[in-house]
Amino acid sequence: MRDTVTDSDISPAQTLADNLEMVALPVFQEACRYAVSQSLEAQVHFDRVDALVTQLSLTVSRTEDHTASTYRITTQEHNQCVIHEHYYAPDQSTSREETDPSALNDMIMDSRMEAFFSRAFGLLLPYLKERHPPGF
Repeated sequence: MRDTVTDSDISPAQTLADNLEMVALPVFQEACRYAVSQSLEAQVHFDRVDALVTQLSLTVSRTEDHTASTYRITTQEHNQCVIHEHYYAPDQSTSREETDPSALNDMIMDSRMEAFFSRAFGLLLPYLKERHPPGF
């Protein structure tokens, strides 16, 4: 029986970048697939810019539009900050919000993604109803 703990026994702390990849990336990928199924053009990009900054973005546009609406999340390890930025092509408006890292969870991400699609394209994400209780 061992009574000492070594460095190899301790798992490294999960970074914001790891959390962004594990929680938000699947939400963005699923939204991208849904957008394509609705005859929209969509792409997801995940980029570890450097050791401290990671970005995840979803760009979506109607085929006839020259400008895409964008939802981007940037994580900043040094100040434990998560930044949500939206660009809405229809009215060329933007929004930016800094949140606590705890906001990177399935329920909040689904809610934010549906709000983005509702404002940018007038679409709800019906597949979310399967995951969440009534009143979501």
